[in-house]
Amino acid sequence: MIYSMAGPGRWRTKLRKPQNRLLLAMSIYDLLYSLAKGWTFLLTPKGFGVPGAQGNMSTCRMQGFFIETAHATGAYNSLLSIYFWLTICKGVKPATFSKYEPYLHILIFVIFFAFASVGVAIELFNPGIATCFIGSYPPGCESGPAAPPCERFPPQTIGLLYQIFAQMWVQAYIVIVTATNV
Repeated sequence: MIYSMAGPGRWRTKLRKPQNRLLLAMSIYDLLYSLAKGWTFLLTPKGFGVPGAQGNMSTCRMQGFFIETAHATGAYNSLLSIYFWLTICKGVKPATFSKYEPYLHILIFVIFFAFASVGVAIELFNPGIATCFIGSYPPGCESGPAAPPCERFPPQTIGLLYQIFAQMWVQAYIVIVTATNV
């Protein structure tokens, strides 16, 4: 998708349309997510149950950062739905939408970059069952009488943080997409 939009000799014609620019941005975030998930064995710290793991806590947090940032894909999907709703149902011209589009790109980037940066700063991204994302550290802490104590984010706190950092966006996408397609 990225090559078909921005490849040699194509970007001048394809990227004139707002929907193609939104699809390109969505594809870039999808690529970052796919790389972060595909390289799990390289990014997860050794000793956390991932075969061939070669990472450390810094690479784990980097993976969490890119996974959190990739939630922007859903925002772009919603924005694409809003764009089509505005142009098809409300008669807004693509040129009018294009006036506001740069601000929307900046807004999406700033929001998701900020959430991911805060997640790294407060050490929210930790090794989990299959990937590094929002979780208590060490994994499985305080899950039973013999479990080790949590160093960061006990299970009772992690639910709230997970809601704020991940699930809130999924819920917002559903509401936005449903509301714009009614």
